Amino acid sequence: MTLTLPLSCLNGNIHVSEALLLPSSPNHVEPDLHEKLRQAGFTRNSVEGPGPHDRRMDERSRQAATWTMVDMKKGTFSDSVVYSMGKGRLELRPPITLPRAQLRVVVSMHLPRVEHYTLLEELSRMSPDVHVVIHCAAWDDTLLKFVGLNTTTHRDAGWTVVIESPQSSYSLYFRGTENVKYLTHIALFWDQLAPLNAFIVDDAQDGAPPNNVQHMMRPEYRSLSRTLHNLMTASNRPNFMYVLDRRRWWENLSMNPSLEEQGQLDIRCNFNEISNPRRKDDTWQYWLKNTFLGERRGYIPRVISPQSCASFVVSAARLREVMPSGDAFGRILERSQHTSCADPGARFEVTWPWLFSTCDQERFFTSKCAVDRGSCVMVGGPDDFPVNASEYIKCT
Repeated sequence: MTLTLPLSCLNGNIHVSEALLLPSSPNHVEPDLHEKLRQAGFTRNSVEGPGPHDRRMDERSRQAATWTMVDMKKGTFSDSVVYSMGKGRLELRPPITLPRAQLRVVVSMHLPRVEHYTLLEELSRMSPDVHVVIHCAAWDDTLLKFVGLNTTTHRDAGWTVVIESPQSSYSLYFRGTENVKYLTHIALFWDQLAPLNAFIVDDAQDGAPPNNVQHMMRPEYRSLSRTLHNLMTASNRPNFMYVLDRRRWWENLSMNPSLEEQGQLDIRCNFNEISNPRRKDDTWQYWLKNTFLGERRGYIPRVISPQSCASFVVSAARLREVMPSGDAFGRILERSQHTSCADPGARFEVTWPWLFSTCDQERFFTSKCAVDRGSCVMVGGPDDFPVNASEYIKCT
């Protein structure tokens, strides 16, 4: 196990600038983590997590995850515990203060799967304007070895890596995919949102298996790091916009889709009358209007044109405009657990615009919506995206 990346502690809060967060759950693949750290010369930081009384809390709170943060500079380590306080409220004790940034890139990852995440390394070099936070289940080389690579994933010193505790009998565990990482991040760091926040999935870029597809279809022409930089420096930053050139999107999707469209939207749920029957309150429309949009404020688009493998930017202003609080995002996460859908994250993938957009968009590329896209426009046309276009998104 290689431990790197410094962090500093101040006034009882853990201030993360370049931090590696490791799980301290006894069920994790790194057993006796604290003892290993002590043997390596580390000492427990006096800034500690909740005391005995706090750990008992009360019946309305439940431990959701435990992270161990290692300060390589000071040679210390300390724990931070995520508690679910009920009604969507998630709390970190002790709290974590993220560095200020104009753009925070939140990455949903299961396990590292390539030797170099070139995009994330490029973004790290844009610090302090850009800060990368990676939420993952573990940080090991299992997947690399599975595809025959006898190497390790480069860990950039500018990333904050959050490794979450695995499911256990004593911890809260949310089922889902990237939606869990996105919503948890928003709920926990509601008061620390960057002006612009990018939410991306790691297997949608850098040729990572199982898709083995570059994050831009023509990387020799188009660069996602450049695109994100252009969004951040636009004269009028977007409030919501997709960022990946993947050639996979829906157009003119209604809140009341046809039966055929509903079947396509729920195909990954694997509903079956015998083995996995659909609950009466688990239709696609019920999920959309109650689970997902139950607390949505303001104008909700009549139609949207969402992108598959959803990776997008959303402003802090828009997040605060459409939802009353960070806890409301936690409540979406809680409500989403009440389903028999085999893939609880599948429905989120094509519905984000209903939560974050305030424009009707019949077409993916050509719908005009300055309230969403600011001074940025998508370059493609109604039928396809120009193969040799140098930019996917153009900003002024």
